[in-house]
Amino acid sequence: MRLRLNNGSNETLTTEVNIRSIGENKAIGLFSTNYNISPDWNAKGDPLLSGICKFWSLTIKNTAKTYSNFECIIEIRDYPIHIKKDKSYHINGTRVGLKTMSMVLARLTYCSCLEANTSKMTSTFIDAMSEPEQISYALENRAPFYFYEDYSRVDVRLNVESIGSKKYAIEISDSVWGEINQKDLITFVNSYREHNNRGSWSRLSPKQLYRKLMGEAPSDSELKLMKAFLSQNRTKDIVEKRAKELVRETCERMPNNFFYHKIDVEDKITVVEVDGENYKVHDSNNEFLFVRGRLYDWKIRKNSNAESRQSVGTYVYNKVTQRKKIGQIEEDGEWIDQFEEVSHYQWLGPICVDNLSFNGATSIGDQMVARAYAFLNDSVTVQIVNTIGGYLKQEDMSEHRLNFEELIDSDVNKLCLV
Repeated sequence: MRLRLNNGSNETLTTEVNIRSIGENKAIGLFSTNYNISPDWNAKGDPLLSGICKFWSLTIKNTAKTYSNFECIIEIRDYPIHIKKDKSYHINGTRVGLKTMSMVLARLTYCSCLEANTSKMTSTFIDAMSEPEQISYALENRAPFYFYEDYSRVDVRLNVESIGSKKYAIEISDSVWGEINQKDLITFVNSYREHNNRGSWSRLSPKQLYRKLMGEAPSDSELKLMKAFLSQNRTKDIVEKRAKELVRETCERMPNNFFYHKIDVEDKITVVEVDGENYKVHDSNNEFLFVRGRLYDWKIRKNSNAESRQSVGTYVYNKVTQRKKIGQIEEDGEWIDQFEEVSHYQWLGPICVDNLSFNGATSIGDQMVARAYAFLNDSVTVQIVNTIGGYLKQEDMSEHRLNFEELIDSDVNKLCLV
């Protein structure tokens, strides 16, 4: 099986999977050729892992359509896993659902591409069986939840902590934690991440969530505090805060390559004067991240406060050639305009660079950093992203690179706006 990495390149991870059937049914006989597994860019979790999980799920489903009962040994890089299907699914003798089985096989498949030793595979298997993907997601990313306030949906993230064997606690108000078991937490995550409305944990109001976790209804003051706490943990605010921290850390880690600047804006708009010209700057386009790539200099500018596929604009510093009228000459009684080509260097763009996915992880800060790292290695990026080529009027810019440090110290607004 060949796996395609979710980094936008043609690089691949490779592993070997063999099937040994047990009994009369020739189960899961699929691996006669290589398989390319692409990332699932619409998944809520890791795109590549979700793509592998989807592959295993479809594979097992198709086998179950042919054989109602089957049993086999799946060897993933020589690591054996016993699979059985009768009235339900079993993996190494443990009864599981199809989703859990597919995720366990996906995590082992991915691990086998990176680690060939048996101990690491065993550790991955134990973790995958004891801690389902939904639990890992909630512990690492907080549990998603949403409710409606004044006819508007409010998406929030709730802290989750493990407090015992298959027992967890969710923080629903300031220092107020409610206990939940593993099965219910899985249902809770599926309800609000995957929009699965089956079960009793979906479409809860804050008051109903409080009652289910705490065993009693909140008082009016407790409910008021809870809603205020939830509003402080809005998903968008949390993601954007983390993303802005990532921008800052990136600039601190590589100060010779990344430069960030934000123009202060009052009352949503301000006017900045540069070389006698006025530029209007809004609170939706006042942040800039500059990148010194291998071949070119790049500017990434926020152009919207809303999350979308292109919440930032991309610009490259390159050559512009224009025809300038220099006079007229008389020929056969007619005056003919005379022109000459005049070249200068400036920011060109915005260049259309789209996100690969729109699954919630598209904050402005994330988009800035993702593009910044792509353009850090611009010798590769310009070959992959076809829309860039039309803006590179001069391929060799080695004699015209910007001195970001000097420009930021002397006239940062000119660097940003002109």
